[in-house]
Amino acid sequence: IPQNCALVDLQSTSYEETLKELTRHLFRCGYVSDFDLCLKDIMEREALSSTILDGGLAMPHARSTTVARLISVIAIFPSGKELEVNGQHVRLVMMTIAPKEQPGPYMQYIAHQASRLCAQKDLAFLEKCNTSKSLRSFFCSEM
Repeated sequence: IPQNCALVDLQSTSYEETLKELTRHLFRCGYVSDFDLCLKDIMEREALSSTILDGGLAMPHARSTTVARLISVIAIFPSGKELEVNGQHVRLVMMTIAPKEQPGPYMQYIAHQASRLCAQKDLAFLEKCNTSKSLRSFFCSEM
């Protein structure tokens, strides 16, 4: 996760707005070449089945021709704020976009991060992060 892809100040008020905000961030940082197409890919994948997991975690992901390499952005809502999506509360969002032609590593990465993030102690730690540096340090700790 690049330094500029750990966000601690999500301002969205809906899940769709959150996906737009994160896609826009990746586009502005130069990781995504086409904002509209990438957002379309994410929304189509989300329509297949929800990527919201227990414990306040959402892991939207998609394969897209708009990225050259796998990229993730991790974001947390400010303390005391969360989204309610289909009866579930979302506080932490990790969105991943992978090149369309690389399905293998992408699914392994998603599975690894999901198992790691679903650990209660790890979610509790992440919810206390209030700086981009502390949020990102969790993901860089095993590298």
